[in-house]
Amino acid sequence: MRILAQFISWILMPLIIPALALAIVLFLPTELSFTNHNSLYFWDIGAKKYLIGIFLFFGFILPGFSVFIMRYARMIKSVEMETQRERSIPLILTAVYCMFLILLLLKLNTTTIISAHLFGLAFSGLFMALLFAISNASFKISLHAGGAGMLIAFVLSYSLDQTVFLFWPIYMTVLLAGIILFARLYLQKHTPKELYLGFILGSIVTFIADYQCVLWF
Repeated sequence: MRILAQFISWILMPLIIPALALAIVLFLPTELSFTNHNSLYFWDIGAKKYLIGIFLFFGFILPGFSVFIMRYARMIKSVEMETQRERSIPLILTAVYCMFLILLLLKLNTTTIISAHLFGLAFSGLFMALLFAISNASFKISLHAGGAGMLIAFVLSYSLDQTVFLFWPIYMTVLLAGIILFARLYLQKHTPKELYLGFILGSIVTFIADYQCVLWF
């Protein structure tokens, strides 16, 4: 069971969650026509691959590479960043990479109208990285739980903005989030309080950020 929990923690790590959430909504047939530019279902497969690619690059590859560089330079003891001190710089770097992603999306938005939910997901990552970095100074909040909250909140917020609301994606994300929380609790990486606070913060930040971006963009 411990090996399975460790496998889940690696496969569903916080850095992969934004790209996973985006991949889910990209293939949700929740619109009856292509007139709603906030729907991502009718984008061609090439555009979908590009979107997943840039979110993976800025949200997973760059932060992950930075963590491995820091590990090689002995700035951190483990890539899992189990202590509060080790998390501060990676979280700040993640926020910086999210800012670059937002700038890229803004540039794309000048040539073609893109979904406001893309901005919502990027801003969610930025705000979460900053808030978790601030809270990390006094409290070891669970990053995995924050990612689980982000996953549910983003898919829910996106679905509420579509013509057809599908329940099964929500059920699926709730199941995935539950698996993540169970794995972290089983491995005793966090207390229940640290998990619950991480989940609540991730959920609230993501839902509000995505909702506001729909209004702004």
